[in-house]
Amino acid sequence: MEKLFNIFSLFSILFIITEQMIVASSTFFIINMGLHLGDESSILWFLCFVVSLTLVFIPRIFKYRCLVKARYRAFRHYLEMYEKNLYSHPYLKTSRKFCGQKQAYFQNQLWQTISESYVFLDDFVTTLLNVVFNVAAISFTLSRGFLVSYFCSAFLTAAGAFLFRKRIRNRSMDAQERQSFIQAALFSGWDTMLTGNAYNWRAWKRAFEIKMKEGECSEKEYYSFNSCVSFVLMAVSMLPVVFAAGRILLSNGSGGIMLATAVSLPRHVSNIQYMNFLVEDFTAFAGLTAKLRNIRTAADAVKNPEGYQGKINWQNISFTKGDCTFSFSSMDECISYFETLLCHEEKGRIVMKGENGSGKTTVMMLLKEHFREKAYLYPNHTNLFFKDVCNGEYSTGEKVRADLSQLIENENEIGASLYLFDEWNANLDPVSQKKTDVFIEQISRQSLVLETLNKDGKDCAL
Repeated sequence: MEKLFNIFSLFSILFIITEQMIVASSTFFIINMGLHLGDESSILWFLCFVVSLTLVFIPRIFKYRCLVKARYRAFRHYLEMYEKNLYSHPYLKTSRKFCGQKQAYFQNQLWQTISESYVFLDDFVTTLLNVVFNVAAISFTLSRGFLVSYFCSAFLTAAGAFLFRKRIRNRSMDAQERQSFIQAALFSGWDTMLTGNAYNWRAWKRAFEIKMKEGECSEKEYYSFNSCVSFVLMAVSMLPVVFAAGRILLSNGSGGIMLATAVSLPRHVSNIQYMNFLVEDFTAFAGLTAKLRNIRTAADAVKNPEGYQGKINWQNISFTKGDCTFSFSSMDECISYFETLLCHEEKGRIVMKGENGSGKTTVMMLLKEHFREKAYLYPNHTNLFFKDVCNGEYSTGEKVRADLSQLIENENEIGASLYLFDEWNANLDPVSQKKTDVFIEQISRQSLVLETLNKDGKDCAL
């Protein structure tokens, strides 16, 4: 929650305060116009009222500019938090368990929740200050009794929101979790739909419909409960205000005060409506904090990384460098070997071989995690971002070669001494494999390359 507050969010609150002070001044002016109706000063109060209605738009412009800047700055802070805890843990991307729990929060919920938080900030602070300043204006010009009545209403509202906060938070967390399941399922739905296999598409739709129904029921329960709580709290909290207004109208014989009270009735109605909005905001706040807690938890550092790492069967894995074939008995031994090669600035190509499921990809990813920026990992079926490549129309081979071309062009910026290519030749025909192999060979002249090859291209690098 603290990452949402920055210099721009504070400035936006200052502009909201200015905006609502001008709104409250219009209430003050129109009540005084009613009190002095028939006097010469009533014209002056009317002109002040009209001017206030115009001036209110000036701070509103700057408020929205600051809210936009605050939202983008907060988003950058959350990205930095994810980067700090999850950057360079490539084995996590192959864990369905981890991605199923965390990925949707990063890809969908993060931006959505931050945007929702700033909409809430604007609505809540604006509504709260509107009520506070208008109540102050009404109480100052008409009766201090309104101040007491609104204070009682605020107390009843806060007490009710506190009473129901846990139930609301639990329902919100359940609804958000269901939404993340739906969004995660959409990833496989996209490929399934475009591929056009009826069997897979029907199976996906059946599974997705179950998630949709669960999400729909969870959200309906959440919003229905919120609406019921808001209605009850609204009905209870408006009673003191109705009592105070009725008491003034029935007990005061002054025509000016009665007229001013009547003129202020629309403000009382809007205050009561805004208090209803505040009740909804109070109940929604518990849900929003639960969402922020979820995206914060999704960025937490992994406590038990070995639980997400694949198994390595060293007996079934071998390495070939030139005419020499060798193997290791542990990951520590493998790391020590590559540390020695990099220390001596070795170059060339090493091919890692092994049966499917022996753990070749896991070896690649653990090497990347150990050497960090000294190693560059190019995974199989990668979604790595490459400038001017991601949005282009390429065949599989063309895409790989375009990626490798950028690696060669930006070798100094990358700064890696070890390149890890995991089955780069998968889904490439023999002609495309040979074309791509030229790029791998060019990289190996400047750096050390460790590669695994799809069985169809087992002789490509030898």
